[in-house]
Amino acid sequence: MKNAATALLLCLVTMKVSSVPITLILSDEVEVSDGKLCVYENAQRSESVKVANSAPCHYTKSFDND
Repeated sequence: MKNAATALLLCLVTMKVSSVPITLILSDEVEVSDGKLCVYENAQRSESVKVANSAPCHYTKSFDND
């Protein structure tokens, strides 16, 4: 029973760690026909967010780490 409880606790801690958001820095803004793409990246990951032409691309943005 003690081993099962320990395994369950370890699984819960692992799931919690994997859901920590990651913050990326704006690296580029690309104009497209119906808005613009804000490109955020670091050495391991790249993400794009589409916004209206009048909306700013924020310097940093957080994403789910999945």
